[in-house]
Amino acid sequence: MEEKTFSRRFLYAFSIIESVFKSWNDSKNNISFSNYVHRYSKRNDIIRQYRDNLLEYSQLRNAIVHDRAGNNSVIAEPHESVVKEIEHIAKMLTKPPLIKDIPLKDIVVCQIDDDFSSVLKKMSEHGFSQMPVLDGVMVVNVLDSSMALHYLYNHVNENNQIDLKYVKVRDVVEMDRTEHFKLVYEDETIHDVISLFQVQQEKGSALRAIVVLNNESRRKGPIAIITVKDLPKLLSYIQ
Repeated sequence: MEEKTFSRRFLYAFSIIESVFKSWNDSKNNISFSNYVHRYSKRNDIIRQYRDNLLEYSQLRNAIVHDRAGNNSVIAEPHESVVKEIEHIAKMLTKPPLIKDIPLKDIVVCQIDDDFSSVLKKMSEHGFSQMPVLDGVMVVNVLDSSMALHYLYNHVNENNQIDLKYVKVRDVVEMDRTEHFKLVYEDETIHDVISLFQVQQEKGSALRAIVVLNNESRRKGPIAIITVKDLPKLLSYIQ
């Protein structure tokens, strides 16, 4: 008796996904489920990730249901693992996990006119390789270890010494003009955040950090920072 619930659960999840597709269809033309998958896999990371599964589920749905004189009758039962997978996809589409739903590391920031030497010490004490740089409460850059090393390497004097007495964070970050960080709000989906790293990589450059802002106002300052090291953790919430 319990196995019969698998078909109902599968068809219910399938109908949810199909409803999501239809809500995205501006033309309102009648489109098959598989064509929806092909279309939206080019636009949506979740559909792209589960594209092959969804195409198989489209065929499986037809195998499960047989139309007898207009009455859909269940003639097969899907495996429990398949049911759990399609339910997971339906949940990802209707209630995708958000950045604010997961615990993130505490953030330590610096001001753009702070002494560079004191900020280096702070990064060393906390074991941070990256630190958001603020001008007041606005994020203007992200200082990381590679930027710091680049500055130090280029400012060694003839005595093989580096004078940081009057060096400000501004002097260091303004040497780096690459697009190495992004700003997002905490209600951004985890899929969208992961996609930012992927898109930047496809451009041939690396996204070193994503700074998370409070939903209510950017003027409240950043509340978290996400780096490449956090990707395994983010992926664990969507798999």
